[in-house]
Amino acid sequence: MNIFKNNFKRILRKKSSIIFMFVLPIFSMIFSIVVVNNSLPLTVGVVDYDNTELSKFLITSIESSCKVVLVEEDSINDKLINLTIDFAIKIPEGFTEDIISNKEPKISTYKIKETEATTPLDVALNNNINAAKNIARVAEEDYMRFYEGLELYKNGKFNAEYKTIEGTDRTQDKLLQSFGFIVMFMMYLSNNAARLMLEDKRYKTYSRIFSSPITAKSYMLENVLSSMAIIGIQVTLVLIIAIKVFNLFLGSSILGVVLLLALFGVCSVAMAVAINNFSRNLGQSSVLSQFIILAVSYLGGCFWPREIMPSFLQQLGRFVPSTWVLEGIEKQLLKPDMSAIYLEMSILALFSLTFFLIGLCRKNSVEI
Repeated sequence: MNIFKNNFKRILRKKSSIIFMFVLPIFSMIFSIVVVNNSLPLTVGVVDYDNTELSKFLITSIESSCKVVLVEEDSINDKLINLTIDFAIKIPEGFTEDIISNKEPKISTYKIKETEATTPLDVALNNNINAAKNIARVAEEDYMRFYEGLELYKNGKFNAEYKTIEGTDRTQDKLLQSFGFIVMFMMYLSNNAARLMLEDKRYKTYSRIFSSPITAKSYMLENVLSSMAIIGIQVTLVLIIAIKVFNLFLGSSILGVVLLLALFGVCSVAMAVAINNFSRNLGQSSVLSQFIILAVSYLGGCFWPREIMPSFLQQLGRFVPSTWVLEGIEKQLLKPDMSAIYLEMSILALFSLTFFLIGLCRKNSVEI
């Protein structure tokens, strides 16, 4: 196991490996936790083209449970993507007039995806709109009677209080985002470890090694095992720090999350071996790995929810392993049942096998 021990020391001597192994994953987790703790009340963007007593009442009715901000309609998509707002409402011009005339006007709502945190807002809006429609039917298109009935409804209606509890989708979305960054840093660390074989070839260490009793299979196996060991240490320490120091809540899903990250660790090492085996020199390896790792991170949803991407990119993302590890982690956070992630674990295992076979099918000479 001399190659294994030597690689271990070489990896830990690199400052870049230490950064990708500990500093950046922990920093990204701290950032996500701070965002979670400081943004629990939902931020709702409102576009009010009607500007009537009824539209103002609908806006006021949700202010007790969330933060309401006025936005421009053109900026809604950007603000949702950038997480400046969590939910948006557009009240069209003539909305109140249509209600009083017993028509069926619609309020447009915008959100990235349905969650437990946004559902009460939909329900509250629909209840108040239905109440306004009922008042309009009784008022029989009489504006004065309608507003008198609306005033009675406002003074006599029940008030609902919404509280965000630990473990809701909003918190889980933020935690999933932190796991997305961890997944990306795992790929970078794996690539740093796998590049040791290229360095050995570049500096003629490769030839000297095989003048000893060490075989090619043993050399490759110990290189792969050393990379996996480093990834294993990274995952273990990051999770321990997250749970013990930052009180990250994973509940009974911890075992499933660890298994998914371990399988992805194997997959990322296999991918790094494939990338470096197809590279003729360290420069080519660096460019190729940067491109592939960033593409896999983008398509897999490491930086943002996959739901905001165009449908063709979402379909393309099904062919990268980061999608499956994050989907598996999301399932575990919502429902800690090991049987729910058998598909994701199987697909990650297939990705690992495929990458290893690709890496072993070609042996390049290395340019000096």
